[in-house]
Amino acid sequence: MKEYYQLTNEELLKKLGTSLKGLNADEVRTRQEKYGFNQLAEIKKTPLIYKFLGNLVHLFAILLWVGGILSFVGNMPQLGWAIFAVIIINAAFSLWQEFKAEKATEALKKLLPAYAMVVRDNEQKHVLAEELVPGDLLVLEEGDNISADCRVIQEFEMRANNSILTGESEPV
Repeated sequence: MKEYYQLTNEELLKKLGTSLKGLNADEVRTRQEKYGFNQLAEIKKTPLIYKFLGNLVHLFAILLWVGGILSFVGNMPQLGWAIFAVIIINAAFSLWQEFKAEKATEALKKLLPAYAMVVRDNEQKHVLAEELVPGDLLVLEEGDNISADCRVIQEFEMRANNSILTGESEPV
């Protein structure tokens, strides 16, 4: 089975059940019911204390706890305290990484455009980005952010700025 990027434009349009005229209102409604809205999934936030405690009791941490206890039993308290310190420092670093990842995800959500230009019923229309469905034809212009996973089927002197993903400042 070919991936979407391997298909010709005609094969892709057929597979997605669309055409260059775009989807009609009934098709959009049906696809929204089937696939849902074009939104990043909202993840229920776990309180920081639970995340921290979770980092103290995963498999590797439990092995270290056992090692620390055995150090005390073996009359090596300095080693035991050092192991316990490593466990707590590791849990703190893990918590910090999770916190930064959550903030990065929130920042990406803010970058997503609120509206997109699509072709529907053979007309260009502004729609909420969350209303995009598989098979929609996006019309992109210079400076637009892309609101969903998509495949380019026609372009003219297109360049993409991937700096937010790669850190490279030059468009490709």
